Formats: sequence, C-alpha cells, structure tokens
Amino acid sequence: DTALVDTAYLSQRVVHYSVWVNLISLLQIRCFLGQIRHSDDGPAIAKVSMGCIGFQALIDAYDSFLHICLGLSSQYMFYSVALIALFKCLLFSFLEARYLLIILRHRRHEVFAEGWEAVRREVSWLYTRFYGVLVIGLMLIYHSLNRLDIIAMLFQVYWLPQIVWDAYMGTKGALSVPFIFGISVSRLSVPLYLWGCPDSIFNGQIYPRLPGAPSLSRCLLLVA
Repeated sequence: DTALVDTAYLSQRVVHYSVWVNLISLLQIRCFLGQIRHSDDGPAIAKVSMGCIGFQALIDAYDSFLHICLGLSSQYMFYSVALIALFKCLLFSFLEARYLLIILRHRRHEVFAEGWEAVRREVSWLYTRFYGVLVIGLMLIYHSLNRLDIIAMLFQVYWLPQIVWDAYMGTKGALSVPFIFGISVSRLSVPLYLWGCPDSIFNGQIYPRLPGAPSLSRCLLLVA
C-alpha cells in the first residue's frame, strides 16, 4: 500500500510539473504570435536577428528531445512528460521556424520573386543548416549530460545575437517589449526551478538529480 501511495504522490508531482511547463509553453506561443503580428511584412522584420530566433528554436527543440527521453525512462508517467515535448515541438516547428521563414522572405525578397525553384533552394538552405546544427547539438548534449548545468547557462544568452545584430546594423526596436519580457521571464523560470528548488522532481527520487542542483550561485548567475 505504501508503494502505491508513493507512486500516486510522485505521479501527481510530475503532473503538476507538466501543467506548469505547458502553461509556460503556451505563454511563449502567445508571445511569438504577438511578435509575428508586430513585425510581419513591416520594416521591423529586417531588424530581427535570425540567429536570435534560430537559437530559441534550437533551445525548444532540445527541450522537447530531453523531455521525450525523460518520458521513456519512466513509462508510467510518459504521457504527462510527452505532452511537454509536444508543446515544445509545436513551438519550434510551427512558430519559430515560420518566423525564420518570414525573416528570410523579407531579406531575400528578390529571390522569392523568382519562382518556386528559387524559393525551394532558399528554404532548403535554411532548413539544412538549422537541422544540421540541431543534430550536432543533440550529439554534444548527449555526451555532456554531466555538464547540463553549464549548457543551461549558455542557453540563457539567446538575446546576444539580437544585441550584436542591432549594434552591427545600427537599429533598435525590432522586438516588442511584451515579447522580450514574456520570453525572458518564461525562459528563466524553468532553470530557476530546476536548480533552485531543493525538492524538484529532479532530486533523484523521481528522475536523476541534475548536475550541481540545487545551487544558489547558479540561480544568481541565471538572473544576472
């Protein structure tokens, strides 16, 4: 009976985690929809860094992959964790990839006006590089799981390509304030939970403990 109670309690915690992360994903979807409307086919679209959007798409793709692996490691809680992976997959494959295409179409509008064959080459060029980096990144993450805390820290520099692009082009105002605020808060909240909460689901009881967790210093670095 004790084992059954423990299983029910642990499953409930995973469900709560799943609901919370899915709400964050829905917030990010809302932020991207608002940003796309803010800049679609307008002058602001040329100011958006493809590196910034592509970096965030890669983060969500890796997040989806890692949650799928978590679900497979504990099959009786697979559906709760797989739902997180599904939302992350929708975010990067439908919204972020679409936004990359919108930016590319605006920057290379003369190519897109040449016909379907030219469009196909441009889209193939974009997707080949994106999924090439995605596969290489997955291999590096797989072989560096004991350094997942460092990887999570590096993922927090996703605004850097936009900052560099703005400095290079001498522009500003490419991204709307609600988008910047919503994405910043949502992308910071999960790492703060993972490395700041001493009783997270990644404490060794349900899933393996994360490297260096819990850690106040890492949380302070994330906020900084």
